[in-house]
This record gives sequence, structure tokens and C-alpha cells, in this order.
Amino acid sequence: AVFEIGTAFWRPGQEHLLAAYPQRYLDLVPTLDRGGMIIGSAYTVALFPLFAVDDAFLARALAAAESATPAVAKPLTERADLVRRMLRSRG
Repeated sequence: AVFEIGTAFWRPGQEHLLAAYPQRYLDLVPTLDRGGMIIGSAYTVALFPLFAVDDAFLARALAAAESATPAVAKPLTERADLVRRMLRSRG
């Protein structure tokens, strides 16, 4: 259900409501792998903010990936790259 929750939570046009949550996600990064490698990777992807973020957030996400376990660091880096491309395409 975590994918459905992430999809329902990160919705376009609600940036003012979501503004505080990207940092809260980064605060969770060190703990995302507590349930194991597969769960950690899944949570990293499913909960990654798709809206209410900017390049500064993506830079902080990449910095968080540097100290995360590989199970979290790889999907975190990939998701940050995807969102960076999404931001560029949005204009």
C-alpha cells in the first residue's frame, strides 16, 4: 500500500500543503532500510517527493544518499535524477 499512499500524497497543485514534507522525507532517509533491503528500496522510491521540491531539495537528497546504505542510496539517487528531469520538463 505504500506506493498507493505515495501516489495519493504527492499530488500536483498542492505545493503549499506539501511544503514541509520533503524535508521530513530526508529526515527519514537514515531509517528507510530498517525493514530490510527490499523494503528500504521500495520505501525510498514510493515516498520520494514528486512535487513541492526544487533543485535545492534534490541537492540535499543527493547529499543524504552519500551517507545512506546502498539499498537506499541507489534508488534515492535514481529518483532524484528522475525528478530533476521532471522539473526541467515542467519549465
